[in-house]
Parts: sequence; structure tokens; C-alpha cells
Amino acid sequence: MEQLETARAEWRRYWPMVLAACIGFSFMSFMTAAAGVFMDPLGSEFHWGRTELSLGMAIASMLSILCSPFIGILIDRHGSRRLALPGLVLTSIAIAAFSQANGSLTQWLGLWIVWGVVALLVQSTLWSTAIASVFRVGKGLALGVTMSGTALAQVVAPPLSNYLIEMFGWRTAYVVLGLGWGGFALLLSVLFLFDLRDRARQRMVQAASASSAPVSLPALASAKPGETFPSGRSQLRHSWC
Repeated sequence: MEQLETARAEWRRYWPMVLAACIGFSFMSFMTAAAGVFMDPLGSEFHWGRTELSLGMAIASMLSILCSPFIGILIDRHGSRRLALPGLVLTSIAIAAFSQANGSLTQWLGLWIVWGVVALLVQSTLWSTAIASVFRVGKGLALGVTMSGTALAQVVAPPLSNYLIEMFGWRTAYVVLGLGWGGFALLLSVLFLFDLRDRARQRMVQAASASSAPVSLPALASAKPGETFPSGRSQLRHSWC
């Protein structure tokens, strides 16, 4: 019973953080979930086959395999928040940049490489590390909800992308998805994503601010020359110029 109450207390305190992590993880996942929807309009406009269109995604996946351990080191050193916030901004811009594709295969692959690099900053390791650092009793459920972000992307991204492409074109769709979905994830992370390291850092800053605050001595400030304090043991003497 006590364990159940502890889990409930954790969820009451940290559920906004789980929401931020879930949406952040879904943002990292939606490019692969929506890739198939963009293939037809891109192939029609640039006369590319599925091989050219999917090659960039394969390169980005290879970058993830090679570089993920280094991102884990950065998370251990700096914490989740310090990587997530710039990572969300850069990933949003990288996705919106796909709207500038001009038919050059070199440019297309370059766009995927850039996305593959910056998306490493918002990969699943970051979100799961943040959640695992603050949950103790309810850790499994919290991680399960966080990881459901990829399922959310697979459910929402294809129909949303298809709607945006039909209504506004594929270029606008990239911009809306990148800046819209990414902006929402960034807002939630700014407000709620504070892992154990970030919370410890906040307490240290608050303690330092409190210790360096000036001490107010109203009795000394208002005392007159020769005035005796209630203790009767000392007098305040002023030297006047």
C-alpha cells in the first residue's frame, strides 16, 4: 500500500515531465513515420525512385548507430535538458529545411545527414534517461508512457502529413510539421523537462543566491549616535565628518 501511494505521489509530481518526454520522443520519430507519405509527391516532382528517396533515411540510421554512444556520454555529463532544448530547436529547423529540396540528390542526402546528426540530440536515450532519474517506484509505467511517443508518431504523422500535402503542398507540410510539432515539444520541455541533475543544479543555484543575498539590519540602519540597544551591553558610535 505504501508503495502504491509513493507511485501516485511520483505521478502527481512528475506527470508533466512524462508528457514532455512523450511528445519529444514522438517528434524524433515522426520523420520516419511520415517518410512514405512524402515519397509520391517528391518522386513525381523530381522523378526519383524509392531507392533515392529512402537512401537518406538509411544514412541517418547509420549515423544513429555510430554516434549514439557519444550522445550517451554527453547526457551523462551535461544532463538531458541541456541537450534536449538546443536539439529540439535544431531538429525543427532541419525538418523545415527539407522544404528547400530542389531536385539535387546531393542536397537531398545532405539534408538527411544534417537531420540525422541533430536528431541524435533528441533520441530515445535522452528522454528515457530523464524519466528514469526522477521516478523510483513508478519507473516502468513512466518509461512505458514515454516510449509510446513513437507509436503516437506512427498513428498521427501519416494522416496529418497527407492532409497538409493535399491542402498546402509538400513544402509547406515540412515546415508545419517541423516548426509546429517541434515548437510544441520545445514548449513542453522548457516548462517541464528537469531531470535529477537539473533539479540538483537548481537547488545549488538557489542556495548560492540565498547565501550571497545582503543581510538587512534595520536596527543598525535606523540607529542614532550614542543609542543603546535593549541588551544594554553595547552602544553604537558614529564618526561624523
